[in-house]
Amino acid sequence: MHARAIAAALLWMTAPLGVHAGDSDTRYISDETAVTLREDKGMSAPVAALLKSGAKVQLLENDADSGYSRVKVAPGRDGWVLTRYLSTEPAARERLAATLSELTQQQAMVRKLESENLRLRESAKKTGAPAPVVAAVESPVMAGPGSSTLSQGSDAVLMGTGAGLFIAGLLTGLLIPMIRRTRSPRWGTQS
Repeated sequence: MHARAIAAALLWMTAPLGVHAGDSDTRYISDETAVTLREDKGMSAPVAALLKSGAKVQLLENDADSGYSRVKVAPGRDGWVLTRYLSTEPAARERLAATLSELTQQQAMVRKLESENLRLRESAKKTGAPAPVVAAVESPVMAGPGSSTLSQGSDAVLMGTGAGLFIAGLLTGLLIPMIRRTRSPRWGTQS
């Protein structure tokens, strides 16, 4: 009876995993949003324009009571938007573009430094430079997620330590219930 209950629970928990797995097309929510620029504070005020996400505006006034801020969108054109839609940072799309540009520059710098490192290593071998200089030239320029030089030995030690602790805990958990205690019928007397 107990085994049937466990099997039924496992089937019930795994049943939703296979439902409609291949029937749907993947979609993403667009980050293209429009914020209404109103002629005055409030939802009932007429809409002056729709501002796309990432539009740069200048804050003129902030009304905390109504939750609206007056912004300037172009010379001679201003209006009110909900304050919660304003951010001090550019939209994620613009920040991503800047970050990708910076990444490309950094990758070019890494390639340049790797080339220089190779040239210096070959030059050191030709001139018979002492071992410490060659070792310093061979050290990694940048340590990052792709750099395995720094973590080769430490990962193995950490994995071994973790496995040892897991096994010790497992054995302790299995052995402690097997230890029988002997109780004396009265305190202070020995059996």
